[in-house]
Amino acid sequence: TNGADKDAVKELYRKMSINQLGGIEKLDFTGIEIPTVEDMEQLGRCLNLCKNLKTCDLQGVGLIDETCRALLSTLTDEAHIEELSLAGNKLGLEAARAVAAYTRVSGSLTCCNVLRNDMDVVAARLLVEAVKDKNISLCGIKSDQTEAVFSHQGLKPPDAILLASDLSKADVSGSLTSLDLRYTELCGVNGDR
Repeated sequence: TNGADKDAVKELYRKMSINQLGGIEKLDFTGIEIPTVEDMEQLGRCLNLCKNLKTCDLQGVGLIDETCRALLSTLTDEAHIEELSLAGNKLGLEAARAVAAYTRVSGSLTCCNVLRNDMDVVAARLLVEAVKDKNISLCGIKSDQTEAVFSHQGLKPPDAILLASDLSKADVSGSLTSLDLRYTELCGVNGDR
């Protein structure tokens, strides 16, 4: 193009993007390079176009507070994510605040796994308070799940707070008949029970 039709090309590209991204139901980012703030802002804008997206897995990709905040601040109510995994990153209090803010505006989120991060007790309690009146799992438990295995995951006391929240909600964990917590540090002591 010669630049004169810049707006028309931009609109055509947007429509093409919406059509392509609109059919995606699951995104798994395992193995990506550690994302930047700009990467996460761009991803958030793309996720808003994924009208059928149910699951977004960003587990263990090296997210930090700033990148998590960048992602969640760009998501709008157009994003229809039901399950978001942020587990196993380096998220702290600022990321917890961003997750809490997102849970307030998301109408579709049922699961936001934030286990195994760098959150302290204050961050965990902030998240629990944010979802106390919502059926949102903070540990990845699905409402129809009958077994949950958390053994050998290096869970620590802040994770216990998140887990207690999930277990206190019948709509989140009511189907569970088996819960494996062996070899965790949920009480601050490494043990087999």
